[in-house]
Amino acid sequence: GDQVGIAPRMFKALVGRGHPEFSTNRQQDAQEFLLHFINMVERNCRSGMNPSEAFRFLVEEKIVCQQSQKAKYTQRVDYIVQLPVPMDQATNMEELQEAERRREEADTTCSNPIRCLFGCSQRTGNTHRFLELCSASQNHCHK
Repeated sequence: GDQVGIAPRMFKALVGRGHPEFSTNRQQDAQEFLLHFINMVERNCRSGMNPSEAFRFLVEEKIVCQQSQKAKYTQRVDYIVQLPVPMDQATNMEELQEAERRREEADTTCSNPIRCLFGCSQRTGNTHRFLELCSASQNHCHK
């Protein structure tokens, strides 16, 4: 039978209305679109039941200083599980190498270089990158 609902293009137009990125036909990031949609649902939820709560969870992060071995724990609400992908298993290796080349060029010309630190995730055992934007003039990392 006939499906009752709205066309995907109409859904995107409705959700993206008024948003500088999602109101255009340019390619967009699916994660950003989902988070924008969840934000819209939360803002416009008039009943006592918020359907976006089904996706909401608490993430606790642990960052360990390599020099002092002191740990800092932070908690944040999230809606998307992000999994690290080992660099050697990437399916878009050429794109990653090009992005790395551009990043290295920017490092040599930028006063706030991006430092890549390699670490090992104890939860997954996979090596992944942590990026920190550091101030060269103050020699400390921005949190």
